[in-house]
Amino acid sequence: SAAMAEMEIDPVSREEKLAKARVQHIERCLGNTGAFSEYSRLVDEIKKGGSQWFVALAKTASMIRPSHNSLIKAILGFDWSIDDNQARKACSDLFVNLVSVHPHFLVHVLGVLVRFLNIKVYRPPKEGEDDVDEELRGKFGDIVVDVDSAEVAEMHQALHTTLKNILKLRPSAGTTLLPILISKFPHHTQSCVRHRLYVKNLLRITEYAPQLREKILHLLVERLVALDVSAEFDPGGGSTSSTEGIPAVAPTPEPSDPSKKGETQESEMNEEPAEKCAASEKTGGKAKEMVAEAVQEEAKSSNDDRKLEGREGEGDKAAEKLNAVMELLIQYLSLVLDRGRHANQVFSAMLSAFGRSVLKTTGTRCVQYLVFYACGKQSEYSEMFLRFLVARIASRTTPVGERRAAAAYVGGFLVRSRQLRQVTCLNFFKQLNVFAMHYQKMNGVALKRERVSPEDGAPHIVFYGVCQALFYVFTRRHSMFSALLRNSLGMDDLSLDKLVGSNLNPLRYIDPQISKGLTKSLVKLQIADCNKVLEYNAKFPSLDTPKPGVHAGGLTSAQRVTHPLCHSK
Repeated sequence: SAAMAEMEIDPVSREEKLAKARVQHIERCLGNTGAFSEYSRLVDEIKKGGSQWFVALAKTASMIRPSHNSLIKAILGFDWSIDDNQARKACSDLFVNLVSVHPHFLVHVLGVLVRFLNIKVYRPPKEGEDDVDEELRGKFGDIVVDVDSAEVAEMHQALHTTLKNILKLRPSAGTTLLPILISKFPHHTQSCVRHRLYVKNLLRITEYAPQLREKILHLLVERLVALDVSAEFDPGGGSTSSTEGIPAVAPTPEPSDPSKKGETQESEMNEEPAEKCAASEKTGGKAKEMVAEAVQEEAKSSNDDRKLEGREGEGDKAAEKLNAVMELLIQYLSLVLDRGRHANQVFSAMLSAFGRSVLKTTGTRCVQYLVFYACGKQSEYSEMFLRFLVARIASRTTPVGERRAAAAYVGGFLVRSRQLRQVTCLNFFKQLNVFAMHYQKMNGVALKRERVSPEDGAPHIVFYGVCQALFYVFTRRHSMFSALLRNSLGMDDLSLDKLVGSNLNPLRYIDPQISKGLTKSLVKLQIADCNKVLEYNAKFPSLDTPKPGVHAGGLTSAQRVTHPLCHSK
């Protein structure tokens, strides 16, 4: 029985002795008494990736110095994609111990971990897989593993666990990690799989690194904007309306509804998809379907032209990447905003990202959907969004192009958002009105003649942008203002007739469709008659405006400065 007991415990004790021997061997190799040949053999063992040696190194991490170049390269060269969770766990512990005692290695360790978050994983081919597509084969004939497979998920779990432990041990490591995350972001020419995989991992990092959440969301929106613009959607497909200057997604305008009381067929303007998204805020699934459908439709129309130019397929690839990343972000927003935890911080970060990237860029068609979708989660988010935009309009330190774009978004959102109460809509309408009236009083009264030329209107771009938003809301929210007029609730305070008759002549510089719609609405409500102003403006040559479906980014430099409401900087 004693012999049997000794045999049972012998394997364990033998492994313990081997582990102790490995530690002693490493201490001897890294100490002053070690020979170079022993050190070289140690490096060779590490290169083989055995978990036992990583366990031993984790216990002796304090002895590793920056001068041990070959050993450090062997450690950092560990292949996380191998299907060996024991080795991953041992390497993870080694990485954590290494950066805890030597901050010098932090950049290198984080760089390796982030690189493997977006790397292809290969496996040996199975029997009968000889006819696999060449694109799915590696350099040595291995097969690329599906990024959604269990093997890849296990690797990512080990990587995220390591990152999480490092950030917990060294909270300041986030400042080192962020530039690495930015530098490793896939270029917009890389595959959709790479984009989706990397974005998915970035969003996962925000779960255990809240200090990086805002910066990561800024990064994602910024790169999405670049991807959105680089998609080069069809400039003649009618997808970008100049009615409000808001970059569009939808391929066709929504038809008008003649059954609506107080809204005439003539006053129906082309609906912007940004507004459409706000109109469907309450249904997250519908929003995702709209994004996918709109992006695919854009790519289809743009590829017709690319066939003639020998660039067939570019639109499909860009649209596919844009659609995949947008869907991931919508899923993330749905999860975080519905759960309530960190919801306000996430929405504030999205607003900040909107101001940093979307407002500064001409030609985006899809990215703004993210904020519109988030606004639909809680009613106060819509008001926060509007307050954010109004503050941008009023800020004199904000570039003129951004202020004009903010006015356009306010107008579209007030018209299309079904989350907004009528009193809220009227409140923000009056804020725009107060801004316009004050501007007109300060700048228009002293003018000796009406503004008619592009040069006359150029200094007042923000004013014309606000007027366009005001008149658009007034035209499309006809029933709301009809009710106010019937109840004598402050219609006189709006003084729209004074704006229309101002020497700044806003009807000369806003979209002609809005001018005509406003004229009919004002006459119908017996507020003012704009026909004389329109007749006066008709005496002068028409201003060159962007053609419907062309965003200002696609115009020549001469065209950009011809019309004041062209979004240029």
